[in-house]
Amino acid sequence: MVYFNTTGLGSEDQQTVDIILIAFNVCIFLLSMVTNSTVISAFCRFHCLNTIHDKLILNLCVLNTVILIGVPTFVIKIRFYEWLEATKFMCFFHVTAIHGGLMTSLLIQFGLGIERYLCIKASWNEAYRKKYFWIYITISYLFGFGFIASPAFGWNNWEEERYCTYLTFPATYRRLLFITPGLILVTNLLVHLLLYRISRGQMRRISLTTGGTVQKMSVQSRKANYNAVTTILSLSIVSAMFWTPYCVLVPLAKYLNVSERNFIFLFRLSFSLVTFSSLSSSFIYCMRNRHFKTVIFYMILRDDRCVH
Repeated sequence: MVYFNTTGLGSEDQQTVDIILIAFNVCIFLLSMVTNSTVISAFCRFHCLNTIHDKLILNLCVLNTVILIGVPTFVIKIRFYEWLEATKFMCFFHVTAIHGGLMTSLLIQFGLGIERYLCIKASWNEAYRKKYFWIYITISYLFGFGFIASPAFGWNNWEEERYCTYLTFPATYRRLLFITPGLILVTNLLVHLLLYRISRGQMRRISLTTGGTVQKMSVQSRKANYNAVTTILSLSIVSAMFWTPYCVLVPLAKYLNVSERNFIFLFRLSFSLVTFSSLSSSFIYCMRNRHFKTVIFYMILRDDRCVH
């Protein structure tokens, strides 16, 4: 991220690492744009993708695309760091795009868990849940991007620093910038693990069901909930794996004052993992979500059929 002063070292080894990271990020960027755009196109084309679960996944794809905006800036930064770090607009834009997208996407993932919980335990019908869907989405976007963008509206030390370094941002903001997504990551994992335990219990009860037994939920609904829970649990695990180095190791390395060479390598490698996360997560819900998998197959065949 550009608010760290990570000017290049100019060595041949550093240039080789830079070239490898640039090539990796560009390839992942292009693949991620294709996969996320495919899901967004499928949603726009097939109106049967209208459940709350489907719409939350759509928002994750949109947010993945927003996070990927940071890749071109990251590539430019490696080659033209002096210009980029001395440009106030690019500094705050890059921070807002990456961390705002991260914060909001984690809240959307949390919303996926809450949606499944209300469906499984509270047994709220979909019409009732839809009343609160857009409220939650709006709050997630306002909080995710609103807090991250706040330094761009005067809460910064740019007049003193005149450079996009760590000290450009207030101390409270710098701490919350990494603590908040870390807390959401942990909360997401705990919620999704709880849901997985609940859905596993339902599946065990299905195996004990005798013919003619009447249950509150049908066997088909229970299996659908189990598949949905395992999908969002996978998304949560992937997010935790690929975002943890960026949210934990980068600020920790800054706090421990590691050498500039090691810090630059850690930062650029961790951001590359973030880029890869945007690609892997889209594959997970395309392969695991039955609705998207079916309509994408029909879209490739240029078939307008819309089957759940």
